[in-house]
Amino acid sequence: MDDRELVNRILRYDRAAAEAIVHEYAGLIYTIFTRETDDPDCVESRFEEFFDLLARNDYQILRMWDGKSILRSYLAAVAMKMVLENRSRSGETDQKLSEELLKPLRESLRSALHTVSEQDRRIIQLRRFDGLGFREIGMRLSMKPSAVGVMLHRAEKRLRDQVSMTFPALFRDFVQ
Repeated sequence: MDDRELVNRILRYDRAAAEAIVHEYAGLIYTIFTRETDDPDCVESRFEEFFDLLARNDYQILRMWDGKSILRSYLAAVAMKMVLENRSRSGETDQKLSEELLKPLRESLRSALHTVSEQDRRIIQLRRFDGLGFREIGMRLSMKPSAVGVMLHRAEKRLRDQVSMTFPALFRDFVQ
């Protein structure tokens, strides 16, 4: 059965489907948590928390999966978000984990930048990387400052939409 059918069956309270998702993705989730810590008790605890989280609030997290991304990627992102939240609560920082998470985000952003027009890329570059104001950008591109603001907002929304298709669980709480 495909991912969409599996999730739909779980949302209809099919116990066999719920067991199937655990069976199918347990190795992935366990590996993510194992990379986080050497403490087996902590890994087991986080593993249980993950699947409890999936079932919580009438399978809210599974209901939020839109099917545009692969279920495996979505669940991995949920697990990584748990790792980051746990580290944040405990005050830990781990450069390696940050790099592991940021690398695919950067690649996704780089790919998403190719989906917007050259003018949108230029406006994003001038505003976000060069730090210019709307008036300065408008003068360089022969546009009104208000038009620059509108175009920047729309271009960044398109970028967020593209990147959030790859990492929906990460963007669920951060992107409006």
